[in-house]
Amino acid sequence: MGQSGDGTRLASLGWQAVAAVQNAGAGPAAGEVRSVIDRLLGATGEPMHAREIHRAVERDLGEEVPWSSIANCLRRNAAGDHGRFEKVGLGMYRRRENPSSGSVGDA
Repeated sequence: MGQSGDGTRLASLGWQAVAAVQNAGAGPAAGEVRSVIDRLLGATGEPMHAREIHRAVERDLGEEVPWSSIANCLRRNAAGDHGRFEKVGLGMYRRRENPSSGSVGDA
């Protein structure tokens, strides 16, 4: 069956099934990664290196998480003076004492 046949078959499944097929193996949602990092940094109370955070997030979620997801989450949520996290050195992050009510980004 050609490509048009595959598209017709997928279309007949409905948009939810198509989304599930497209997102298979996409990894955890950005908000889920952020929540795990927040919980992890809150529990340790000490700065952690981004690579340590990456390994801990993968352990916690029980699946591989792209490095870019961790790096983007840390960068976006440590931006400015009101981010959820604080960059305290090269690759080192900690949970901000009094984060603002919102975060800068979900990823």
